[in-house]
Amino acid sequence: MSRIRALPSPAMVVALLALIAGITGAAVAKSGKTVTKKQAKNIANNQITSRAAGLSVAHAGDASEATNASAVGGQKIIKVFAKLPLPTPAFTTIADLGGGFELQGACPNGTGAELQLAFTQSIGVDLKAGLISDSGSTMEADDTLGPTTLSLNDNILGETSFSAATTTGTVVSGTLGFDTPGSFNGESVCAFYGHVIVG
Repeated sequence: MSRIRALPSPAMVVALLALIAGITGAAVAKSGKTVTKKQAKNIANNQITSRAAGLSVAHAGDASEATNASAVGGQKIIKVFAKLPLPTPAFTTIADLGGGFELQGACPNGTGAELQLAFTQSIGVDLKAGLISDSGSTMEADDTLGPTTLSLNDNILGETSFSAATTTGTVVSGTLGFDTPGSFNGESVCAFYGHVIVG
């Protein structure tokens, strides 16, 4: 038969001493002075206040600064995703970019995806686009007084990167892919997808 140990282990003694010191609420400071629980709390509060000067949690409850995470430095990021059924012969707005700019798409029979950047205001505008498709790469440009449009494709599928600016300082730029009917997951639609930065 084994014997039950009567004395606690050294680790248990140290743990009990730490527990007793914690319960009493007293701590010994570096200088050797005894500090009460209230004094320790005041010291901690003073340290936090001095190190966190100028910080505020006034809006932590509603997170008003993060309500629109898509806007940074006055620039807005717009996700573009649209599917137009075959046939959609006339250009239709697939994304209103603001500032007078719109992305317009069409999906007519026989020609496939068609994409253009439209500017609807009567002020000066400079538009540029680089197009990559299965027929090669090209560049489109227009520097004129609006309203105007700029073709963003030269074939039925591909990718375009574009930039435009008005004389009043509105800027848009983005990269969009476009796909012909049947090649986008087998659906009978023209697909347009990408992101645009506006500001």
